Amino acid sequence: MSAKIVKAEFFVTSPSRNFVILQLATGDGVIGVGCASRTGARAYGHASGTDLESLFDSIRYEMELGYTMIRVQTSVPGIEKLYGVAAQEQSSGARYDFEPANRGGWPVEEDWDTAAYMRHLPTVFEAVRNEFGPELPLLHDGHNRTTPREAAQPAKSLEPYQIKSGFHGPTDVSPIGFAAELHLDINIHNCGAREYMTHTPETLEDFETTMTFENGMLHPSDTPGLGVTLHPEVAEKFPYEQAYLPYNRLADGTVHNW
Repeated sequence: MSAKIVKAEFFVTSPSRNFVILQLATGDGVIGVGCASRTGARAYGHASGTDLESLFDSIRYEMELGYTMIRVQTSVPGIEKLYGVAAQEQSSGARYDFEPANRGGWPVEEDWDTAAYMRHLPTVFEAVRNEFGPELPLLHDGHNRTTPREAAQPAKSLEPYQIKSGFHGPTDVSPIGFAAELHLDINIHNCGAREYMTHTPETLEDFETTMTFENGMLHPSDTPGLGVTLHPEVAEKFPYEQAYLPYNRLADGTVHNW
């Protein structure tokens, strides 16, 4: 087996998010990553809502799709826009489409209130548990907006509701990066949960994937290599677009972590 790299190509494409792809070819072609230690990686779906009713509808929709673990994100009274809350009602059957990066020349300013967030969050999970019972595994993403000490407070208050952590897998990770993570998920012994935020049809036209999702589990398929084919001729249809993540501002005017 040769480890010699015989070709390296860069591709820049923006089917929905901006991706920079380095494609390497070795003298022996594409090499797989070895044997799996499990039949699939348990994936969690994304539920969100501006209030409890829309959040419950979103959770039910994710469960209908086959997810057995659900990440819960919801609006907080007094905060105009919050991380992870999708633009549309998911009960409509639309793809979870939370897109934080604003395509334009400047980042968008958002507001944030840590105290309001920490007061509200435990009440949300209490309501979710009362509605769906104790068996459904739940997750939540605070997204770097609190100090470690502040983060510990809601973490402890949420312990009775069995909130878990999981690996990163949003749509700004390309299908190639996602497939690489998924191969690790099914090979390492201590894999816990796998975030799965479905890419847009345009992205999946750009990156042809072979992974499958069934009964709440993801599998990368047995295709050689990562199981993803980049189509350069399609990538050229989606030129790079400048985009920025937003930033937060506290009520006292201080710029804060987004």
